[in-house]
Amino acid sequence: MKRNIFIIIIIFVLAGIALYTNVIDKSSTNVTRPEVGFKAPEIELTSLDNQKYKISKINKPIVLNFWASWCGPCKIEAPSLVKMHQKYKDRVEFLAVNLTANDQLDNVKGFVEQYQFSLPVLLDQDGKVADQYQVRAIPTTFLIDKDKHIVKVVKGLHKEEDFEQMIQELLSGK
Repeated sequence: MKRNIFIIIIIFVLAGIALYTNVIDKSSTNVTRPEVGFKAPEIELTSLDNQKYKISKINKPIVLNFWASWCGPCKIEAPSLVKMHQKYKDRVEFLAVNLTANDQLDNVKGFVEQYQFSLPVLLDQDGKVADQYQVRAIPTTFLIDKDKHIVKVVKGLHKEEDFEQMIQELLSGK
């Protein structure tokens, strides 16, 4: 009988610890994770035009898109991404993060020229940012609000209407 009570007490203590840890993690605005509701992990990357970009220095919502030049869905999605950048660039920062560790710079440049990218193309040369954001499929897009919290993570190809809706939600704070 004492053993059963002891086991029940241990179960309640462990459940309480798990619940407390979960509440603390989600309520902290300083916790960074590549998940909805958490602060976006900081990145510092150099673009194709040799500019440095840091998420913490950007003062508007961000569309962070991970891609590669050899990715078929990325090629299909590229025109929509370019169009949304042209439409919203004054209100949203678009960052196209190339998985350069798994790509070739000449191919990246050719892709950028072919699809007429006017948005910043950041080079993840060692793959650390893709690892930090746990990118397992491309394209993967993170929508980050102006306070640097991730509001949506979408894996796979997007149509123009999908991008439009996501950006509208990002701007409206939904």
